[in-house]
Amino acid sequence: MIFWSDYSYPLRPSTFDELSIVINERAYLDKLYYQFERVGKALGSARRLEILDLLSQGERSVESIAHETNLSIANTSQHLRTLLAAHLVKVRKEGPYSFYSPSSQQVLALWHALRKVAQRNLLEVHEIVSESFEISGKSLSLVDLYEMISSGENIAMIDVRPREEFLSGRIRGARSIPLDKLATEARSLDPDRTYIVYCRSAYNWMSLRAAGILESYDLDVRHLDGGVPDWKLLGLPTTRTSSGAAVEPDAEM
Repeated sequence: MIFWSDYSYPLRPSTFDELSIVINERAYLDKLYYQFERVGKALGSARRLEILDLLSQGERSVESIAHETNLSIANTSQHLRTLLAAHLVKVRKEGPYSFYSPSSQQVLALWHALRKVAQRNLLEVHEIVSESFEISGKSLSLVDLYEMISSGENIAMIDVRPREEFLSGRIRGARSIPLDKLATEARSLDPDRTYIVYCRSAYNWMSLRAAGILESYDLDVRHLDGGVPDWKLLGLPTTRTSSGAAVEPDAEM
């Protein structure tokens, strides 16, 4: 026959001191996981995830975020306060304006990991994209692009994001052709080159649409399976332009 007294701690604390240790451990874990919960709650909003994705492209004012996300200034400010309280973003003041950006590279890595988990585990992610767009061109991984650049293949990279995002940070050697200008510029592109188009992320609608536009001009095109933040997380080279400075020649190709 087995008695409870035969079991050793931690199943059954036998002394007051051991009981105190168990209670203290519980309090410690409760406090610790509550802090983790703060980050989880801050990420628990589709709008805040969209804002975080937008900020991963570069610093933005409250007004710019509100315009891009189709939110009111008041709602945008509330979401930003939640992200700020969890230390996922930081703020810079310039006169009456506030500019927000991710607080660290770890925040970008967290957003990247969350997105990857959803892509790999939720069939709905792929269904939404395929139902919304006709996927044009072939996809290209970030590593494959780096290898093509390193081997000197005849490629040209086109950044179809808004100009201010391109200036904030881009893959070294990329050319800025915002989506609304791509159809006009496509007429002058070299038909003997392979074009790599990229936007904010692998699933951003601008890169998918850009691939379709270039294909309509019989150009060889790939859409990149990632964006500048993903490229940075791999430690691959990027460049940016300071406010008011000219863009270096290699970025304009």
